[in-house]
Amino acid sequence: MLISAELFHRTSLGLVGLALPFFFQASAAETGQQEVEEIPKILKSSEMRLHQDDSGRLFVPQKSPVFWFLSTSVDGSNPVPLRPEKDSKGLHSVILKEGENRFPHPIEGQEDLVIHADGTPPITELQFPETPVFEKSGTVFLGKDAQLFWFSKDSLSGVRETRISVDGGDFVSSESLNLDLSRDADYILRYYSMDHVGNAEESRSLPLSIDRTPPRTRLVFEGPHHGESVSSRSALILESKDSASGVSQIRYRIDEGPVELFSKPISVDKLEPGKHLLKISSVDQVQNEEPWSEIIFFHDQLPPQVEIVVEGGESRFEDVVYVSANSKIRLDAADLPAGVEGLTFQLDEEEPSVYQEAFDAPKDSGIHWIRTTATDRVGNSASRRLKLYVDGEPPVSDFRIEGAFYWSGERVIINSKTRLVLTSTDLESRVKTLWVCLGEKKGKSPGNGKQAKKDEGFSEEENCEPYEKALRFLKEGSHLLRFFALDQVDNREQEHRLSIIVDNSPWAIDVSATREKHRKLWLFDEEKGLIGPAGLDFFLRISASPEKDAPSFLLSHDPQSKKKEKLFFSSNGLQRLEFSMPGTHKAFQIQIDGKVPRTRVSFAGAKRFKNQKTLFFSEGLEVKLTAKEPNTGQQSGVEKTYYSLDGSGFIPYQDPVRMFFHEKRYEFRYYSVDRVGNSESIRSLSFEVDLTPPKSTHEILPPYFGNILSARSSLILKSADGLSGVKTLGYRFDDEEERIYRRPLTGRILKDLEEGPHT
Repeated sequence: MLISAELFHRTSLGLVGLALPFFFQASAAETGQQEVEEIPKILKSSEMRLHQDDSGRLFVPQKSPVFWFLSTSVDGSNPVPLRPEKDSKGLHSVILKEGENRFPHPIEGQEDLVIHADGTPPITELQFPETPVFEKSGTVFLGKDAQLFWFSKDSLSGVRETRISVDGGDFVSSESLNLDLSRDADYILRYYSMDHVGNAEESRSLPLSIDRTPPRTRLVFEGPHHGESVSSRSALILESKDSASGVSQIRYRIDEGPVELFSKPISVDKLEPGKHLLKISSVDQVQNEEPWSEIIFFHDQLPPQVEIVVEGGESRFEDVVYVSANSKIRLDAADLPAGVEGLTFQLDEEEPSVYQEAFDAPKDSGIHWIRTTATDRVGNSASRRLKLYVDGEPPVSDFRIEGAFYWSGERVIINSKTRLVLTSTDLESRVKTLWVCLGEKKGKSPGNGKQAKKDEGFSEEENCEPYEKALRFLKEGSHLLRFFALDQVDNREQEHRLSIIVDNSPWAIDVSATREKHRKLWLFDEEKGLIGPAGLDFFLRISASPEKDAPSFLLSHDPQSKKKEKLFFSSNGLQRLEFSMPGTHKAFQIQIDGKVPRTRVSFAGAKRFKNQKTLFFSEGLEVKLTAKEPNTGQQSGVEKTYYSLDGSGFIPYQDPVRMFFHEKRYEFRYYSVDRVGNSESIRSLSFEVDLTPPKSTHEILPPYFGNILSARSSLILKSADGLSGVKTLGYRFDDEEERIYRRPLTGRILKDLEEGPHT
């Protein structure tokens, strides 16, 4: 039996059975139909054929007609085509069914004729053993060490060949294909397989991408950040890009923590402030792993630190910074690691200003506020408030004499046992140094607007040194004592000068000692004439000239006695001093002021409250002193008023006292002196300054749930104050007018409120 075949397109004909003992030849004939475009051009009509496998099975194309030829020769020579009886001119053709077609032999016992019809093309699959594979949008991505195999199968005649086209090129046998899978590349593969009878599967297209490059990951800061610094309001965002298969996962590790998968922004506020090490890596869809990279960042949780520096005199006491009116204020701001972005300051109630350079301290004495706001480059901001006291006044120094002394005009006569005690008071920044100097100034005085440092000392020519203890003058003769004080902000008072004569003669030693602070004296008023105090000793001297410096002699009724004759006026009012001499009588009128001034204290600028025996004041207290002479008798007039605060030395009163900026109890003492030295007894008062408001709380009685109340609930308000006490406790709902709290809020009060949230 000889078999030949030619390629034909699909035709539908019936099957023809054979029952003759002859050799036959089956042939596939061309039908003349148009070729199908899906079949590759390389597949010509000659591809359709008959096939006999190694076991002798005969396969024919099932979808092509088969023509029968008869021959008496085993070699198939002189074949005669089998024609239908009714149509001797036409050829007889059959289309076999898919699979086995069995034709019985007409002679019993002879083997049947079996023909296998194969109309099903092979099926080809691409396989990637031990290769990471990922498909996206129709493209197959292969990772490192990629392997590509074609697996084709055909259930009947078997696979004859698989053919492949790369990037639109000619189809070639898969066995001769050499595809480079060792580098990143993109291919468009077209492929199909053909079985042994010429059935070809439709070609398929496969976009193939070789992806051997790992992703690249970067850190992005979300929220306030600068350089490597982030704030607590920031988040860490990890962005990864892969040019081929795409990112599968992003991994990260912070410091010594575990490796985690990134799925959402990492909140910085969960991290400790300071330096952190972030390790990041990504993996793409075909298991290319990015090497771990390390990034250092800083969690900057702290705002800038602002130091308020005083250029010039400065002193800090408790929570107050004392400066002079000539000082400058410098703001030093520092922030690590982000750095300072902005710095503003505000003096008292002025508008805030951007800080650029040191600025002048306020000129007005008293309390001032400096408010600073500093912001760093990641948005951390902090405000600071500094209580500043501008001390525009120097200290007030004075002296007292302990022991025997006598005033002769502006000079004081003492002996070697007399002690000179110096005092200095500054109620503002406090006294830093009291300087005492002997003799006229020969060199540069301490201070001079600059801070006098104790360890610098002074040269012997200046004859100045810090005062430490009471002074005694042992050497007889004239001395000049100079003294002055510097306060803590280097305000210097004017120099005091005291002319001293040391006289150790018996009469000087017998002079009575006095401890009066203010010496009584005589004065001459152009309107009232000579005025003096009651009880002040005076002496009579005689001179031949009215000139002040003319020689004069002390009068005494007993020339042999060295005792000085002391006179005094004991009563207040207009007094007469009379002289009787032969032929003449003289009388002199002298005004005697024997009454002390009276000082009145008043309060302003603050609210006051008296609880039993304690007087309370609020913030802003001013204490004012006014002094008057009595309306009766002679009046020399008020010379000065003095005050003391919390046991300090007495200083002259000039302006209302406003130094009550601490919450505490104050002891205030005061007195006045008139022009002839009559001194009022020291008067005192105490009071408390209350700067802290009361603290209020509330309590809810059932029924209630959380902050949800009913008309049957009770709302109890409480308030406490540790000093002056609570005056009133007020409340209001929402924007209603304020009410005075007297009893628990319940019943009608709560019932009148509409249902819903309230404040």
